[in-house]
Amino acid sequence: MKTQTQLTTLVFTCIGALAAASAAQADPPSRRGANSHVEQRPGSAPCPHTANRRANAEALAAERSEDAGPQESESAQSVFGIIRGALLCGLEETCKTPCEELEEAMKAESGEDPWGGVGCYDGEVLICVFPENFIEEHDDEDGTGIAKKCIQAHEDAHGHQCKCDEKGKGLKTPQNDLKSDAHEGAALGAEIECYAGSSCADADDREACQAMLDDFKDDACTQYEERMGQAHSDC
Repeated sequence: MKTQTQLTTLVFTCIGALAAASAAQADPPSRRGANSHVEQRPGSAPCPHTANRRANAEALAAERSEDAGPQESESAQSVFGIIRGALLCGLEETCKTPCEELEEAMKAESGEDPWGGVGCYDGEVLICVFPENFIEEHDDEDGTGIAKKCIQAHEDAHGHQCKCDEKGKGLKTPQNDLKSDAHEGAALGAEIECYAGSSCADADDREACQAMLDDFKDDACTQYEERMGQAHSDC
């Protein structure tokens, strides 16, 4: 009698869960309100490097759904949908973005926090900038915008130089040496030209903005001269 009662309880629990899942799927998006939105937690965005595992999860869910056959109820097929969702959710929660992977690899190699970097990901050029490693909380807002823009110009220059193996999977090192004096000199040149073409004239705090711009430009100019043996024309 006790076993029968437990079985009955389990059946009704499952039915209740399926009903709740079906009701949730039936609700139109507008029921959250016109001004509502779903916040996405950092790191939960889809990641290219989970593609193979994602495909396996999709295939498994599809296989289970086909095995159910036309005689199975919609509730039973909803279970497979829930399983599929759980599999994909698990992939996303543990996923790192390609730029996060690149930053980790660069830090492991140099022991320092990189300002930006370029690599290859799934056969394509990957360009990343890491503002949290060169911008501090007290930095001027307008100066910060210029710094981000010009570090991006530096990495974009490396991106144009980068050669990747089109058949590569995941994060890979470029096939050519982006750290050579010629390549790094060209990237530093692009960064310096960006600073030279930027202005703090419309900044809220012109003095703080200009001081920050000058600091970043001077650093790039110093590196350029060390690499190329001569000063850049904009330094």
